[in-house]
Order: sequence, then C-alpha cells, then structure tokens
Amino acid sequence: MESNQRVRRSARIKKRPERFYDSSYFKKLRGTSRSSPRPKPTSATVNTISRKWLEDGSRHYRSITDNLCLTLRKHRLNLALNCYDKALALAQSPEDKASASKNMGVASWKMASMLKQDTNAETQVSFYFTQAMRYLQHAQDYGHSMTEEWKGKLCTIGTRCWSEAMNKYDDFDIEDRVKAIAPFLEYILLPKLKAEAYLEQAQNYFKCGITVLQVGNYKECLSYMRDCNFPLNEARRFGSGCVLSEVDLLEKDVFIHTCVAESVQARETGDALFTQLVVEEEFLSFTRVYDVIDLYHKAVLLTRGQDLEMEAIAHSRLGRVYDRILKIRSKAKENYRYSLDLAQSMEPRNFQTEEWFKMAAAALQRFQQETVMGEEERRWKQKEAILKQMTREVTALKRQFTLRNKFEFLQYVYKTFPPKNPLHVLADIKEKYPTYTMLKKLYQKAITHYHPDKADVERDGKKWKVLSEEITKYLTQHYENMKL
Repeated sequence: MESNQRVRRSARIKKRPERFYDSSYFKKLRGTSRSSPRPKPTSATVNTISRKWLEDGSRHYRSITDNLCLTLRKHRLNLALNCYDKALALAQSPEDKASASKNMGVASWKMASMLKQDTNAETQVSFYFTQAMRYLQHAQDYGHSMTEEWKGKLCTIGTRCWSEAMNKYDDFDIEDRVKAIAPFLEYILLPKLKAEAYLEQAQNYFKCGITVLQVGNYKECLSYMRDCNFPLNEARRFGSGCVLSEVDLLEKDVFIHTCVAESVQARETGDALFTQLVVEEEFLSFTRVYDVIDLYHKAVLLTRGQDLEMEAIAHSRLGRVYDRILKIRSKAKENYRYSLDLAQSMEPRNFQTEEWFKMAAAALQRFQQETVMGEEERRWKQKEAILKQMTREVTALKRQFTLRNKFEFLQYVYKTFPPKNPLHVLADIKEKYPTYTMLKKLYQKAITHYHPDKADVERDGKKWKVLSEEITKYLTQHYENMKL
C-alpha cells in the first residue's frame, strides 16, 4: 500500500511543468505577490525619534521626587537612563548627541548619589560615577556649537560631580584612594581641575612609594615611582603656573627616590652574592667577587648626593668586601672611614644602633689596634737591637742605680751621660748632701733633661733615644719613691 503511494507521488512530480523549477519563475512570482521594500527613514525622521526618546527620559527624570521610596526612584531613573541611551544611539546631529550625553551624565550622577546610601553597592556607585564623568565629557566633545551658557553649566555640573565622587573616597587609605580615583581622571572637564587631579594622583603614588621603601620593599617602590610618570605628564600637559612648578619639584623627588630604590636593589643583590661567596661556596670565585663590588659601586653612584644614609651603607658594604674577602686593608679602611664620615655629617641623627655603622666602627678600631701593635712590635725590635749594641752602658747604669744613693746616682748620670743640650746641667749644691725638697726638684729637672720625647733621632741618633729611655726609667723610679 505504502509503495504504491510513493510511486503515484513520484509520477505527479514528473508531470509538473519545467517552470516549477525555474528560478526566474519564483522571482517573478515574488515580485507580483509582495509589495515593494520600505524606504529608509531620513535623518530628520531619526532626529525626531531621538528627541522623542530624550523627552520621554526627561519626563521620567522629572517624576523622581524625594518623597518616593528608594526602589521606585531607582526604577524611574533606570527608565530615564534607558530613554537617554536610545536617544543618544539615534541622535544624528552633534547638538542632539551633546544633549543626550549631558542628560545621560546627569542621570548617572543622580543614580550614584542615590546608591551611596546602600553600603553594599560600592561597585555600582563607582560605576555610575565613572559613567557620569564619561558622558559629561562626551557632551563637551559634541557640544562645540552649543551656547557659552550651556557650556558653562556643563562645566559646573562636571566639577560638582567630580567633587562629590572625590568626597566619597576621602576616608579611604591612600592606596585604595589611588586605585579608586584613577578611572575618573581622564573625564574631568576643566583643564586646570584635571591638571590638579593628575598632580594629586602622582603625589599619592609618590607617598605610597615612600611608605613601602621605608620598610625595605624597593620593588613596590619602583613600581609606584614608575606609576608617577603618566599623571605627571598629564599634569604638565593640562596645567600652568603653580601646577607646573609643583610638577617640576615632584619629578625631582621621584627621580631621587627611584635612584634610592634602585640603589637598595643593587645593594641587596650584592648582599645575597656576598653571602653565597662567604658561606655557601667552597671555592672563591673572583669573577663573582668583582660582580659584588660592581653592584655596591652602582649603589654608591645611584645615591651619591641624593641620599647620604644609603650612600654610607653602600660604602660600608664595599669596605666589608675589601676587608673580609680581598684583604686589601687600605681600600677597606678608606670605605669604612668614608661611611662613618657620611654618618657624622648627618648629625643630629644617630646611627649607633645600626648594624652597618657598628660594623664600620668596629673594623676601624680593629685596624687602629693592629697598626698600634705593629708599630710597637717594630719599635721594640729596633730597641732590642740597639740595647744589644749598648749592653755595657745599660749594665753599668743598672749597677750604679742599685749601688749608689739618689744624689750620687744623679751625679753619675750627668757625668757619664751628659745631656745633648749644653744648658741642661746639674745645679751646683754647696752642701755635701741636698735636702729632701732640693733633691726632689733636681730629679724633676733631670727627668725633663733626659726625657726621650726631647731626643732628636736625626741629630742625636737612635742610640741616644734608647739610652734616654733607660735613664728616664731609673730617674722616675727614684722620684716616685721620694713621693711616697
């Protein structure tokens, strides 16, 4: 049964005329059965529709009163925003676009003001404030042919909207404030206000950089200092007068603290390499040692004349490398001394508790002690050699000191080893033995006559200086006994 139906259906198809498959036939059929296409609407018609949507939006906007509840006000304001959006999409002339953009901005501003009452709508408030500023700027761009009164009102609205948006973020932390106001800056209408806002943004970035640098976070500091560049350039582009002067000052401060942050970066990288050289590596690599020195030199150059404390720290690090690794004492002493001199130049600041200051001071004290000990050892060796040559004189002097009384020993010294100065002689005594007071004065003068500090090595020779030390030693012992 079904097969017979298929056969009959195929036979009917074969009997259809060829025009059934002709495409021109369908075209002719469509042309006769359907009406002609609608004409496109003219620009005048579109502008009329745009103005109609604008009027509808204004009607919804004017219907919003304070006695309505928040939900109803938001509903009507959304209706107004939708109408203004359609009016802007259909607007053809710059004047219509300017009016629609202005109304869109004012309505968005009102929405943001209403949503501020809701503590859970922070994101929406920021969105509507940004949208308001953006549409007001579009209105300014389209409204070149508008009246001066209209332009003045637009600028007033834009300034008030900006001020209200900024008041919302007054209680924010500086970092959150920087992030919050960044989207608004490009939409500020007045050039002077825009320049001041960009300058304030750059100052906020700078303060954030200073804050993180104080805790040693140089990476974030460098990031904030780089963020200062764009708002500073924009402030210079739109600003004039005092704003430009403040921009110049802030640019210098940004440059200085960028150098300081890069100096800290170089110094900390050098510290890490130094630790590897001293603690972790088994064999010393001089290539890496000089890499450390180059990093510390870079830290010095970046802060020279900019930040004395950072420069002093870098010099102390250089001194440490020359002291502990290369054992170049002169270079180490030079850098340590310069570090302490810089610290002293920053008085009344006190760095006594800083590790770099204590390290430099301890190293210099150690160098001084080593120098004194070395000189003493060298002088003692020279003195030992001279004493061996003067064994007979020194032995005789010691023997007479033991055998003779104080006055006789004094006479022996002046007679056997007379002072080099002819004016230094023993005073004549009429008595056979002087009184205690007179003997004490004679010893005082004798000590001054033979004191080694008055011996001229170049004129009198090293032997006389050593002999003077021995004579003064025995004279002093007698004199101290008389004082008891």
